[in-house]
Amino acid sequence: MGSATRITVGSGEATYIAADAHHPVEVLNAGARDVFHKTARDVDSGDTKLEAGKSVELTDGSWFITAAASTELNVREMDSVHVGDDLSVAGDATVSGAATVAGKVHAEGELEVEGDLNHDGAKVGFCGSAPVAPSTVKKAALTANELATELAKMGLVKIEA
Repeated sequence: MGSATRITVGSGEATYIAADAHHPVEVLNAGARDVFHKTARDVDSGDTKLEAGKSVELTDGSWFITAAASTELNVREMDSVHVGDDLSVAGDATVSGAATVAGKVHAEGELEVEGDLNHDGAKVGFCGSAPVAPSTVKKAALTANELATELAKMGLVKIEA
């Protein structure tokens, strides 16, 4: 992450903080007062609250306001994006750093990985096959048919009669 920029949010004055998918930012409420934010300029104390000492990650520009005395925000450009729910991408998306998604990632079209694929899950499924856990087989007794059957369960081969 880059260095933080300190911004003063005045009482009753909406302050804009720029962010987008290519330039996400983390906003830390470094002051003693709660601030409120949303993507429209008419932000007020009925909008999303950012409590003192808490932070929020933004991928869209937002307006901030405080209902009380002025307070300080620290704004820092992020190297990664964290998505709390499922992520769906219909067009192109580029992540040059890291991205963390707590739910499911759905890509319409092709998903290209330019690097190692590190899968830490217990199951895997390819080509529309439901994810399955790997089977344990004894090497000495393994036949070509058993191997083909196990690969077919994962969707890596299709067995014809």
